[in-house]
Amino acid sequence: MTNLTPNTMSVITPNPKKNYQFYHIYPLGMLKNSDGSYKNITSLTEFIPHLKELSINALYIGPLFKSERHGYDTIDYYQIDPRLGTNEDGITFFRSCHNEGIDIIVDCVFNHVSRGFFAFQDVCQNREYSAYKDWFMIDFNQNKGDCGFGYASWDSHDELVKLNLSNREVKDYLLQVVRYWMETYHIDGLRMDAADVMDRTFLRELNHMTKSIKPDFFIMGEMVHGDYSKMIEETGIDSVSNYECYKGLYSSLNDVNYHEIAYSFNRLFGPWGLNHNHNLYNFVDNHDVNRVASTLVNQADLYPLYIMLYTMKGYTSIYYKSEIGVKGVRSPYSDDALRPTYDVTELSGCEKQPLYNCVKRLADIRKNHEGLCYGEHKTLLVESDLIAYKRTTKESAYVIIINNSNNTRIISEKEIGGYPIKGYDLLNQEDVIQERINIYPNWGKIIELNHIAN
Repeated sequence: MTNLTPNTMSVITPNPKKNYQFYHIYPLGMLKNSDGSYKNITSLTEFIPHLKELSINALYIGPLFKSERHGYDTIDYYQIDPRLGTNEDGITFFRSCHNEGIDIIVDCVFNHVSRGFFAFQDVCQNREYSAYKDWFMIDFNQNKGDCGFGYASWDSHDELVKLNLSNREVKDYLLQVVRYWMETYHIDGLRMDAADVMDRTFLRELNHMTKSIKPDFFIMGEMVHGDYSKMIEETGIDSVSNYECYKGLYSSLNDVNYHEIAYSFNRLFGPWGLNHNHNLYNFVDNHDVNRVASTLVNQADLYPLYIMLYTMKGYTSIYYKSEIGVKGVRSPYSDDALRPTYDVTELSGCEKQPLYNCVKRLADIRKNHEGLCYGEHKTLLVESDLIAYKRTTKESAYVIIINNSNNTRIISEKEIGGYPIKGYDLLNQEDVIQERINIYPNWGKIIELNHIAN
């Protein structure tokens, strides 16, 4: 394997445009049975028709590496967690997804490992004489814990030992792991756990290597805090998790204050926005935060929430089971409520659920109108309970109007700066030809301008 250094390696820029719609699965929760056993990963094949109904073209799944507990404590990068099946089972499931046009994005944990990881165990046994002592940030002068030395960990969790990502041997080992997953499982991308605290030179090398093999390989980094655009531009990775808008989406509804999310939209995506040229990974809940159906005060707000998610710039993501409005709140001691089992039989009758049908319709609109992913963003009107914005490409233009009140609102062209709003309402499937239009309570319109259906 050729070693890459900052002096010999240029930044490979983010992918060509992809209108990704993600479905996020945490398999150690989704596949867990009530008796503590697990279904095989191949059983997820039963969900593929469901994913297709939701216009999903990218499955974000993991962690999958063999681990001791929750998946983020890796023991063996070359083995799928035995609780989920064998490596061959993983290959079989991924092939089924690829056959249906669904890319595989694997949750990748390279910032830290379990104490049971082979290299750390060798350090525990051989201390200063271990060949792997420089794979970690070790302080042998510090008498700590049962190993008798100090070491850096992730967020002060001693069971998660931080890797030394500036060490050449560590980097080469991890790059080889990714190469193995690309060649063996034919994965299409990675979600990089804890990217905001990782060595950026390593992320740059990872991006360079993967795109050298597969130019459209997709890397999305987890960033709870930090400068999104700086991360993307310094490393060349394709996207980062948009926690700023995650918070703004639900709290602007709970507080009846669309000014909050409008501020974030403009700050990130407006004409001079910090991420004007980048597509972020947008979500309303995930495996680390409370389910959005539990977070929202008013369940009717789920509809304006998802309209915003599917019409904002960037990639959309649905966390498994949220499309049917499942609730869940983490406890001080467990995330289990956020990571429940999901059996395919629970989908029976989902076509009768208004929320599911709303998400399905929005996903179909997004699938057929890429301008909603890439288009320029411009705010037209912001009130406490109503927001209107425009999404524009060279080929298309859309006006989105969303009402968060319990009353029908009537909007005129004058109220949005005199901008014509004649066209076809994709959400409600009707022509918009009048100068004043009705926006129903807790609902909205997605108007493709200058297009009349009839």
